[in-house]
Amino acid sequence: MSIRQKHPQGIARLQQLARQRGGECLSERYTLVDDRYRFRCAEDHEWETTATIVRLGSWCPECARLRAVRNNLHRAGMARYQKLAEIKGGICLSQEYTGVTSQYRFRCSAGHEWEVSGVHALTGNWCPQCSKAQRLEKVVEEARRLAAGKGGLCLTQAYPGYRKPWHWLCHQGHSWSCGLQSVRQGSWCSECFHKSRLSNRKSPKRARYAVAKSK
Repeated sequence: MSIRQKHPQGIARLQQLARQRGGECLSERYTLVDDRYRFRCAEDHEWETTATIVRLGSWCPECARLRAVRNNLHRAGMARYQKLAEIKGGICLSQEYTGVTSQYRFRCSAGHEWEVSGVHALTGNWCPQCSKAQRLEKVVEEARRLAAGKGGLCLTQAYPGYRKPWHWLCHQGHSWSCGLQSVRQGSWCSECFHKSRLSNRKSPKRARYAVAKSK
């Protein structure tokens, strides 16, 4: 009896194994178990291998190679984001790497969570809430420096909002409210300003004040 006669269902078994994996066996004739047979996977990759290897569970080598590449990219990609988050004192909450253009979720040391693309994360961008708070704190620090430069104080402790008034105290103890931009442009205590004009003998305002007082 020939080998083929000993295995009349050989090619049918290979076709069944291939179908179970979403592919097909392209060979039409079964010879020896260790001969090579042609297969096609669900991704249309074609290759040749032995019946024994297929029966042991091996399948498309190209799909296996691509999976290995993706796994390597996943490990390398996630490692970068996890390291970046660690350096910033936070963590990367995403578990799967899907490319630099995908969104990844992070949590900072203050507990804020947000999503950002991999590209922006790698450029050093971090928590938007913390970043905004830091920018606003710098504005408050600027206001304090401006007030200190004039011998006074900025009484506003936190950024009040765009175009909202700030509260100030001059070295004479006068307090008032005005926008930060006014102080940036040189404006300061209006009460001290008026008093200085009255104390200036050459000031027209002092002259008008003296005339009014004499009546």
